[in-house]
Amino acid sequence: MISSPKEAGLLLDKWQAEATLIYVVFLGPDKAVKFSFVGLVEKVEFPSIQLRSFVSEVSVNVAGASFRYSDPREAPVGIRKALGKYAGALDAIFPDGGVCTFCEIQR
Repeated sequence: MISSPKEAGLLLDKWQAEATLIYVVFLGPDKAVKFSFVGLVEKVEFPSIQLRSFVSEVSVNVAGASFRYSDPREAPVGIRKALGKYAGALDAIFPDGGVCTFCEIQR
């Protein structure tokens, strides 16, 4: 489902307020760079999102990105089980083709 930047910001604010553990994956436009991170949303000053884990911090600027929200319950049956540890995912899709995916980890 396509989400507006405002909806994306509200979801990130919710994850921050609830101290929701998230898994973040960034895949660069040429697919040569992949970075993953597990932590919490520390601060949202849209379009800047600050994340922290026990040992590091990351800041992501999502200016110019389009957003898509996915619910694992809507995934094809064949991959639904593999996605079961996530309650949902928010993709920030950048104009250059890079993607940053924020996955809400099930409690």
